[in-house]
Amino acid sequence: MLDALIPPYTHTSASGGGILKALQNDTMPEIDLFIRESIQNSADAALGMEGDFSRIEFKIGSFNPKKLNAELEVVSKELDKQHPEATAKFIEVRDSRTTGLTGPVTIKEAQSLEDHGNYFKLVFESGEEQTNSTAGQAGGSWGYGKSVYFRAGIGLVMYYSRISPKESRLIFAMIENKKNKNSLLRKAAPDSVGRAWWGVLPAGAKGKKVDHGTDIFPITDDSEIERILNIFGLEPFRKKDTGTSIVIPYIDEKRLLEGIFPDDCGVNDDVIKLCPWRDNLEEYMKLSISRWYAPKISNKSLNEFPEHKWLDVRVNDEPIRSQDMNPVFRLAQELYSSALYANAGLEYKKGDFCNEIDVVKIPSKRVQGGVAGHAAVARIPFAELQRLDCPHNPRIYLRLFSFKNDNDPIVMFSRTPGLILDYKNAGPWAQKIFRSEEEEVYTFVFFAPICDKEIKAKDGSSVVSVGEIPA
Repeated sequence: MLDALIPPYTHTSASGGGILKALQNDTMPEIDLFIRESIQNSADAALGMEGDFSRIEFKIGSFNPKKLNAELEVVSKELDKQHPEATAKFIEVRDSRTTGLTGPVTIKEAQSLEDHGNYFKLVFESGEEQTNSTAGQAGGSWGYGKSVYFRAGIGLVMYYSRISPKESRLIFAMIENKKNKNSLLRKAAPDSVGRAWWGVLPAGAKGKKVDHGTDIFPITDDSEIERILNIFGLEPFRKKDTGTSIVIPYIDEKRLLEGIFPDDCGVNDDVIKLCPWRDNLEEYMKLSISRWYAPKISNKSLNEFPEHKWLDVRVNDEPIRSQDMNPVFRLAQELYSSALYANAGLEYKKGDFCNEIDVVKIPSKRVQGGVAGHAAVARIPFAELQRLDCPHNPRIYLRLFSFKNDNDPIVMFSRTPGLILDYKNAGPWAQKIFRSEEEEVYTFVFFAPICDKEIKAKDGSSVVSVGEIPA
């Protein structure tokens, strides 16, 4: 059984309930938040590593609750009461060809370093910005966004990381709202802050009342780590691989899929029934991964740019290849690549839509060089998308349910790491783009900035002009 560290509440504590509420989002399903954040973390961890790509694998699997519960000191009996079932589900997200969770493991060591490593930031801290990139390449923070891991299940998360061929780390963490009726810590530790960790306590700390200054260490013994991984049927990292596995046990697949088609989405029920991902977590994860990371999925043309890595993403061992993505997302990738190449003074002419794409310079007086980036534009008839195996209105795949006209332009934005920040069909950009008067002809625009750090003015206003986007 692993040792537990359950700090008590103090007036300076960040409560578990407060951390979970900090990532409120009324428009995006929980699983989309999870996909966006977890791939962003993994892509950031690949920065500075050798190679043209990083690998990110998602796995949905089953485990025996009794075997896991028996490992978690203090809450094991309550977990047995709440989960008497023979099997339960988990999600694993694993990256490789990445740095792993490096850095010190003690409070004293961490406090002595300005950038104290991503192990301490991810496992223990909340609300802290990343400091591992000075060029705007890292897209996440080590802060409240990381609460997606705790929100995806019951608040329990396992972190397993290999930072070198000779050193691995494994630790459990929990963040929960103690006001919830199923709170595990409410009975076990009434004075807790709603946070806990399981690993190895220092010899003198076992059995004693702990405080926020008490350290807990990760498991580092390879045989012990492999024993814990066996509960989930997972393999340890092998040979020279480094990376991180994050496991969320006790997921509720139905809850994770809530909100994919909101009640007021305007999509006909008969159409919804024809969408295979509406009630299938594995299929929806594939769609969500494509929706947010289409620019980089299996996009080997990015090898032209040393600062960019393409993504090898897999779901239950099945790779997502660019040619297998929905045509809407293949178009998004070609638009992104066209704009990115133009930023470098190159021309991109590959794919199904290359002859339909125009690229225009986006001027700005507020950035060095007078150019904020390039926008790639394409006007595609729905019939062409259908021919390429896109049976539904493209807005269904993008979750764009609020629009006045079906032909309203769709505008995409991305930062350096390749995450699509949003799909817009309203606002200053979309309003000034000419809307096709032809029925079922869609206008797609992808803006790629030359430098993320320079596309906003000091007052936060946009520094780009939409006047150069062709009518």
